[in-house]
Amino acid sequence: MKGKSAVELAQAELRAWRQLVSKRTELGRLEETAALELASDGSFGGAADQVMRLGAEIRLAEAAIRGLRAQRAAALAEELRQRAAWLRRDADGQRKELDKHKSRVKALMGELAKIEEAEVVENLVTTTETRSERLAREIFALEAKAGEMDQRAANPPDSGRAEAASVDELIEAVVASAGECLIPPLEDVEAWARGCEEAMRRTDPALEAEPRRYLLVWARGQIVPAESFLAISVKHFRPTGAGAVYAP
Repeated sequence: MKGKSAVELAQAELRAWRQLVSKRTELGRLEETAALELASDGSFGGAADQVMRLGAEIRLAEAAIRGLRAQRAAALAEELRQRAAWLRRDADGQRKELDKHKSRVKALMGELAKIEEAEVVENLVTTTETRSERLAREIFALEAKAGEMDQRAANPPDSGRAEAASVDELIEAVVASAGECLIPPLEDVEAWARGCEEAMRRTDPALEAEPRRYLLVWARGQIVPAESFLAISVKHFRPTGAGAVYAP
C-alpha cells in the first residue's frame, strides 16, 4: 500500500473490514454445520477443515486491518508535512515577489525624485493597504499555517465528527475524515450506529420509518458516547439500555 493517501488507506481498511465481517458470518454458519455433523454421526466431517481454514483467514484479515491503520496514521503525518512544505514554498514565492516589488517601487521613487527635483517621501500614495503590506501579510499567514501543519504532523489530530443520514453514509463520512485526523475503528462506528438503531426499536419502534441524523464525535481516536447520538424526530438515541432516549 506504499504511496497511498490516508483516505485511500481508510477506504482499503473499509473494504478489508467488510470482507472480515463476511468471513465471520460464514465462520458462524460453518461452526453450526460442524456442530450438527458432530451431533448426528459423531464426527465433524468436512466442516471442521473449513472452520480451521476460515479461522486462519480471519486472523490474517484482522492483522491486515491493524497494518492498514498503522499505515494510515503514518500517511496522515506525511500528508501534513507535505502541506507544510507546500505552504512554505508558496511563502517563498510571495517573498520573492515582495522583494521584486520593493525594488520596482524604489526605482520608481528615484525616477520621480529626479523629475520633481526634490526628495520624495516613501509613503507618497495613501491607501488602505499597499501591495507590499498585503504580500507581507500573506507571507506571515502562510508561514503560520505551515508551522501549524508541522505541529499536526508531529502529533496528528485524533478528534473529529461526522454526520450522516444512514449507517453506510456515516461510515463513508468517517472514512473521508481520514485525510484530516485519525479516525476510530470502523467496526466500532458500525456497532455504535447499530446500537442506536436497536435502542430506538426497543423504546419507540413507531419511529422506524422516520428520517435519521447520526452525529458521531470522537476524541483520541475513540467514539465519545456522551456527545454522539442518533436523532429521529424530536428524540435522540444512544446504544445504551436505560436512558436510551434523550431530549434534544
